[in-house]
Amino acid sequence: NVDRLTMTAIMEIDHNGGIVDYDIHPSIIHSDYRMTYSDVNAIITDNDSKLREKYSEITDMLENMCALHEILYNKRVSRGAIDFDSREAKIIVDDEGHPTAIEVRERGVGERMIESFMLSANETVAGHFTRKVLPFIYRVHEQPDEDRMQRFLEFVTAFGIVPQGTKSSIRPKDIQNVLREVEGATFQPVVSMMLL
Repeated sequence: NVDRLTMTAIMEIDHNGGIVDYDIHPSIIHSDYRMTYSDVNAIITDNDSKLREKYSEITDMLENMCALHEILYNKRVSRGAIDFDSREAKIIVDDEGHPTAIEVRERGVGERMIESFMLSANETVAGHFTRKVLPFIYRVHEQPDEDRMQRFLEFVTAFGIVPQGTKSSIRPKDIQNVLREVEGATFQPVVSMMLL
């Protein structure tokens, strides 16, 4: 409920996840709601009736956002993106800051939606500066270190998985296939963490 100065990327996205049009400019935003990931996840995933009633003015928008996220996610996967879906530890502390418990925190649809929208905005801004031939700082993920990749390939063969490619020629799609093969297996978290 306060005005905040920001840079905004307004993007028009088609049903295939393509950016049809965009505009980047300074703006003022005024948030009407203070949402939490847990509330969004409960609304979208759990269909929580109390929260759906509390946020009835925006539940349709949240559902549209979820549908758009799915489109953007599927597009990223088809381009070769790897989903490092590992669990995070959340440390609970008391009033003095002393740890009292550790909980496993998993990414829900709310976290994934924001990730999809942030990635789209980042790609749009990067593309804008590239087309304008203006200096810009880009984050580029280089080919993985060959020795580490070799250790990973040897590691997964112990589980009976034989990836396509070699330590110097493995492609993101090959890594996607490894993750698909271990999906649901008891050793999936170990393989995902080693890959990460």
